[in-house]
Amino acid sequence: MSGQYVGAANFTLGIGEAYFVKVDGKVTPQLQGRTYTENLPVIDFPGAGLYFVSRPAQDTDLFYSWDAYQILQNVDSVSIVIRWNAQIQQYEQSLRINSSLYGTNFGIDPGEGYIFNVTFTSSWDPNGPGVLLAGTSDKTVQSGSIQAIVLDVSEQELSASSASPLMTVSDITSSAVVITWSSGESVVPGRVRLSLADGSEEQIFMPVPTNLPDNMNYAQITGLEPETEYKFRIETSTEQPLGDKTQGTFTTASIGIGMRPYTMYGQLVDTNGESLPGMLVLMRLTSIVNGGRSGYISGVSDRNGFWLLNLANLRTETSGVPYEWNEGDKVELIILSAGFRSHFSAEIQPGGSPHNLAADLELSTPEENAQDKPVGVVLPKAYSLSQNFPNPFNPSTTLQFAVPEHEGPVYVRLDVFNLRGALVKTLVDGVREPGNYRIQWQGRDQTGRPVASGVYFYRLATPDFKATRKMVLLK
Repeated sequence: MSGQYVGAANFTLGIGEAYFVKVDGKVTPQLQGRTYTENLPVIDFPGAGLYFVSRPAQDTDLFYSWDAYQILQNVDSVSIVIRWNAQIQQYEQSLRINSSLYGTNFGIDPGEGYIFNVTFTSSWDPNGPGVLLAGTSDKTVQSGSIQAIVLDVSEQELSASSASPLMTVSDITSSAVVITWSSGESVVPGRVRLSLADGSEEQIFMPVPTNLPDNMNYAQITGLEPETEYKFRIETSTEQPLGDKTQGTFTTASIGIGMRPYTMYGQLVDTNGESLPGMLVLMRLTSIVNGGRSGYISGVSDRNGFWLLNLANLRTETSGVPYEWNEGDKVELIILSAGFRSHFSAEIQPGGSPHNLAADLELSTPEENAQDKPVGVVLPKAYSLSQNFPNPFNPSTTLQFAVPEHEGPVYVRLDVFNLRGALVKTLVDGVREPGNYRIQWQGRDQTGRPVASGVYFYRLATPDFKATRKMVLLK
């Protein structure tokens, strides 16, 4: 309408599904894509971490119907499977604890994206069950897929010592909110008492079980009315306030299309490389266009220090409408516990987006014009070339490789080739220090022209290491 897209939600045109289209006159739609008529490539997980997995469409005769529970039962290394549910604007997850399965079961559908929480090096063959390539070790290894954020907590007390617990209200949408708090030294996790602003329609919400240090708790509250003011209080089971400053109000946003369901995730570790669970991670954007800000969205790091943020819940701070990011917008990431605070920032680069900035954040202070310095990182122990993500992709994808800490500056070349073996694009050609690197390919050749749909290979070459992987461009 008048150049704007309006509707309840955007959705993917799924293979084999039917849709109605209203047109004003004769029109011939050009729907291009690709269906695999042969087996899909095996997906490798080079180490523990969070991995984005996108499954392309296959010929009906070859398609094997996976669901989340089957993944958890057949791939030893996968402990959690997460998907984005556009209807409720929330993540849903299936998880395995020992031999039991919990959470929502859902299909691993072609054309959709999922996040796998992987605990050790393994592989998954999406073509069917049977002899899978899952590893057998129960040891968690450092992942090359995530560049960890290192926090120096040696001189700061992480346990809560004040009477007032840490509390935030975030992820406010037209129908949901997340309230996060630390109950400090109290063994009572607390609960949320929620009502309308006039005190009517009271409800009690219990925290999501986390079993994390610092008694960090959060409640995901859904089923709220749009553009409505609510008041809340964190209290004990005897209806006593859990501490000072544990109550407040918030107003839900108006109904609107949520932001594209990007996901931002990473890992928190200390200077010894040990994971930091139970840390509160807050994120917001500041517009380069008008200086306006989004509201905060939040997540809590899990037992292995991994955190995940739902960028679809980014809303403009003042109006509550979905926040539309632009290149150049400032990204702020704040990491908190009851006795610790660290502030990071970055800018969305041309061709980038908020979801791929976790490795580009710089340590800073919240004050304006603060002097930034690079974030410390856990250096890799060996060379690696990770599977690109997303894969298949259109029009851009991210490639990751690692130069190990025991190497000095080393010459690195990263090339893209087509099926005939012809060079398409050189992405890296020069000396690199030890570290993890992320390179984005925009699907263009050396002259800047877009390349055609199809299978491409990317090759990493150093004096001591060579590796090649396959990727698929689908238009």
